[in-house]
Amino acid sequence: MKVFKRIIQGIGFFLLAVVLFYFVAKITGFVKLKEFYDNSTKEFTIPGLFENFIPQGLEYDEAKESFLVSGYTKNNEKSPLYIVNNDKSVKKIYLKNSLGEECLDHFGGVTIYKNYLIAAGGNGASTGRQFVYIFNLEDIYGAEENAFVSSLNEIDVYVGTAFVNVIGDYLYVGEYNHDGSPLYDIAKTVERDWMREDAKAIMLKYALKEDATFDKAPVACYEIQDEIQGMLVTKEGEMVFSHSYGINPAHMSFHQDPKALGDITIDGATIPLYSYNKETETRRVSVSPMIEAIVYANDRIYTLNESASSKYLYGLAFRGKSVYAFDYNHQ
Repeated sequence: MKVFKRIIQGIGFFLLAVVLFYFVAKITGFVKLKEFYDNSTKEFTIPGLFENFIPQGLEYDEAKESFLVSGYTKNNEKSPLYIVNNDKSVKKIYLKNSLGEECLDHFGGVTIYKNYLIAAGGNGASTGRQFVYIFNLEDIYGAEENAFVSSLNEIDVYVGTAFVNVIGDYLYVGEYNHDGSPLYDIAKTVERDWMREDAKAIMLKYALKEDATFDKAPVACYEIQDEIQGMLVTKEGEMVFSHSYGINPAHMSFHQDPKALGDITIDGATIPLYSYNKETETRRVSVSPMIEAIVYANDRIYTLNESASSKYLYGLAFRGKSVYAFDYNHQ
């Protein structure tokens, strides 16, 4: 009888802790995130949250007025890509590599260049093979629900593929690092002798060709802060990064021109080295924990969050189940 009573008490304490956490999260959300939500509009519910989907990448197709949402599954099955149309209708497809094998990648970022979709390959960590996929956009939009679309090409890069973004005719590929990560320590010894010892993480800039391919040697290198999940450039030329780690508070950092650090040589090419750090940061905006990709469209910053997925759930208390459009120029 005593054992049964202790079990009941244990369940009661657990439920009480859950309720307290929920209300603390709500209060924190209303206070700390007030600037963000007061100047944001809810755009659409992130698809697949209760179908084991963990959202990671976000892109806006201006021509189609559609969003593309990439990610992986909690049970590590084939990774889906969702197309969210202007009327809020959703289509889900799956991706294969150029060999016809089902993609199981995290797909930490997706971005559009001309008639192509470029997607971050690998698992988001800075070890093993890191590369990007190139898909034909017509194949993506023309595919039936739950159909597979195969990659045209995969191209290796010298950086962990946590996020990707096309700005003009250039592709930016960046990696994620949290201080103390052993994965990152290993990466620094593999074709990374050009990397400075005190660098947190790296973002590389590649010149794109008409078919969305690029040479392995980048045209510029940037040292970036840790815990970066995504990046964009506003029409004013500000570089914006999204930062998050676990259930810790997340934020977006805004930067003006990067700091020049000289030149380095990668794959035989001498290129400029820059740094985005606390010195170049002009402001930051608090956002809900576990923010992932961000994308610039319609003069706003659209944010994606993974905290409300079935893997975490607690993000429901932070309104993490929706994509929001943030008016970053609010007065």
